[in-house]
Amino acid sequence: MKDTRHELIHAFLCESGLAENSDWAQNEEVVDWIARQFPKLFETFKN
Repeated sequence: MKDTRHELIHAFLCESGLAENSDWAQNEEVVDWIARQFPKLFETFKN
């Protein structure tokens, strides 16, 4: 699932235009961090 989240993050960044207009949105470490942290972020924002 981690790889799927990683690719979905890329897709959302691309769709929003950030991937084309910012260096951080193309950075694999940043995308991987978001993908790994997403479950914790989701739980935090949900409550």
